[in-house]
Amino acid sequence: MDKYKTITAVVFFIAGIILPIIIIIIGFTNGVWQYYQHNQGTAPDPNLTVLVTRVFIFAMVAFFVPFFLGVGLLFAVKDLSWISTSLPFLFSSLYTISLVDAIPDLAPVVGRIDDGTAVTFGAVFSFILALRRNPNTPKWVFIPLILAAIYTFFGGFIPGGLDETIVQALAFLTFLCGARQNLPVPKVDPSDVVIDADKSN
Repeated sequence: MDKYKTITAVVFFIAGIILPIIIIIIGFTNGVWQYYQHNQGTAPDPNLTVLVTRVFIFAMVAFFVPFFLGVGLLFAVKDLSWISTSLPFLFSSLYTISLVDAIPDLAPVVGRIDDGTAVTFGAVFSFILALRRNPNTPKWVFIPLILAAIYTFFGGFIPGGLDETIVQALAFLTFLCGARQNLPVPKVDPSDVVIDADKSN
């Protein structure tokens, strides 16, 4: 059952990456068509700022709704793996390098807030899931994740988000290394221990 929940969560996360791209393509295709009609004198001039903002907000909603559904399914998984715990942060990082991030500065108010918000949610949920899997997870593993989110909020210094991707990847690797510490010692059931009678003689 846990396997199917995890797979379904991954499907939701993937949908959260694909759906915004579809919305952006359709939205801007429609916007370009309206602009073309205006130039031909057959339609009123669309407000491009409003169009960009509207499309971008719909794209964010199309990411966050499946994202939260996926996270909800992961919280229902009883036997979490390290891959499962890292999924929220991984997919929120993928969001920041997807086509959705190609037009952030064109939308007023929204700006880069969407990227930072996505990575922050990913960091928080991955950390909570890691604690669910192992309550002894060191608390410091949350620091690189949240620092990556803060860096994403303020934007990188290299165009195209390359530095943000590097920062997020380093944060993720640090999280994985730290989260594997303090693992509980597996309990051995005495009934599972088989004594070899020949060796005991």
